[in-house]
Amino acid sequence: MPVFYSSVRFKKIQDLACIYHIEDWVHIQICNVVLKILMTNKIGKNITNGRGTYFFSTVFALILLASTGVLVNEAFAMGQAPSTCNNRYDGAITSIQVTVGGNTYDPIANPGLTIQMDNDKTYDVTLTIHTPSTSSQNNTLDGTTWYDTSAPGYQLGTCVDGAGPDKDITVTLTEGHPANIAPEVTQTVTWSTLVAGGGSYFVQWTNPASGPSVPSAPTGLFATAMSHSRINLSWTAGNDGGSAITGYKIERSTDGGSTWSTISANTGSAATTYSNTRLAPDTTYTYRVSAINAIGTSAPSDTATATTPLFDSIKIGPIVISPTTIKLPVP
Repeated sequence: MPVFYSSVRFKKIQDLACIYHIEDWVHIQICNVVLKILMTNKIGKNITNGRGTYFFSTVFALILLASTGVLVNEAFAMGQAPSTCNNRYDGAITSIQVTVGGNTYDPIANPGLTIQMDNDKTYDVTLTIHTPSTSSQNNTLDGTTWYDTSAPGYQLGTCVDGAGPDKDITVTLTEGHPANIAPEVTQTVTWSTLVAGGGSYFVQWTNPASGPSVPSAPTGLFATAMSHSRINLSWTAGNDGGSAITGYKIERSTDGGSTWSTISANTGSAATTYSNTRLAPDTTYTYRVSAINAIGTSAPSDTATATTPLFDSIKIGPIVISPTTIKLPVP
């Protein structure tokens, strides 16, 4: 807390620094603001002069600033404020390693580094802080160090135990998509201490790519009666859904599609043709086809119909006898 002089005259502008217990960066910034105000307004006269009212208002404002200094310090970061760290060693960040999917990146050596992450994934950060020869309390006893990061989506300060003079303190953390930012956004992540330096990088968060799915239904199914006992099918493969088509399910109906029977649960081939044999003559058959991949089976295709002839065409010399026509040679 500040100590206020009973005197109303500042003989030197530097005397103001004696009012504050400058413990860390935040208090230093408050003091700098105060000094700037005093220097700008050239307040160096007795309170009884003609500017006494303005002077008194300024002093009152400074009292408020000083009185709230601790509060500002506590709000410097969520988590732990620097002033809460026992015998704090204010060291510089000497190394930041970001590991994503087995690959490691150095944002200090590569300013502007951007990594792309699905927002359901995490990455690892290893931070190294080198402590000075003495703590902020001017001793060499065991103590702590402090760092601040925006990785969680807000500023988070943390005291780290195990600090001492001239030591490398290593912190390893796992970071993920912050709950308080949009699913798809580029996040600026910073790491800092009370010593100038640190590092930053960008994380481009994206919605995870959808995985493979079942194929889409085959199209263009066509059925052709080749004999009284065989019908050939052909079709066009649909989208494989991101997983290769490994076979087709063939279904057949003899009642126009009211009921279906499976004649091949899986052809075991990506070929888009099939021959259905041992059929009855003079019978109408309806077919549908579904694609199969590692994920599952597609919806069935549109149907196709063909009718087997009563008997196959017979050729006797130049005469061809078919179930529907008799062809004679042209004289």
